[in-house]
Amino acid sequence: MVFTLPSRLAPLVLQNKKVLYGLLFRTSAETLLEVARNPRHLGAEIGFFSVLHTWSQKLNIHPHVHCVVPAGGLSPDHTRWVRSPENYFLPKPVLREIFRGKFVDALEQTFQNGQLNFQGDLKPKEPRRSPFATFPWVNGELFAETLGFADFNREMRNALLDCTNFDWSRISPAIFGSLFQAVMEPRERLVLRYRRR
Repeated sequence: MVFTLPSRLAPLVLQNKKVLYGLLFRTSAETLLEVARNPRHLGAEIGFFSVLHTWSQKLNIHPHVHCVVPAGGLSPDHTRWVRSPENYFLPKPVLREIFRGKFVDALEQTFQNGQLNFQGDLKPKEPRRSPFATFPWVNGELFAETLGFADFNREMRNALLDCTNFDWSRISPAIFGSLFQAVMEPRERLVLRYRRR
């Protein structure tokens, strides 16, 4: 699963990396957990880890997180494994809608709390007036651009299966944790838990 921020947010992201990457991690995680828990979609508690990528292959700013998720989760009573359907894990339109709502709400709240930095062309002309009002992506246009989803093909499947054969016990989980810790507030870090094997 990949959650991507719209390219129109790139200037804001560059001035507010820690805050916006933290929002991206938090809202994508909340989205996955909420949709997976819903009995209409999977009805299970899932686990996953997310990796932040900030640039595209062409070295353009392109903030997105890759979420590695097993094909199912634990039943709400934790007594059995609930498998996802063969053709998809969770419905993309539902994930897209929930993620957009969560991210936009969190972004607006972050602005209201005075946590965003606006410099240069982004600096508002009037104090405390929402700079979002001057951007063309307000009122539903923030995620108007269509972003493609990576196809999960046989080659990608085989690459993931190859990773299961790797002896991960010698890899420090700190390399994964540092990605999260670098962009999250201290209280948000407490939510993350990982163990050494």
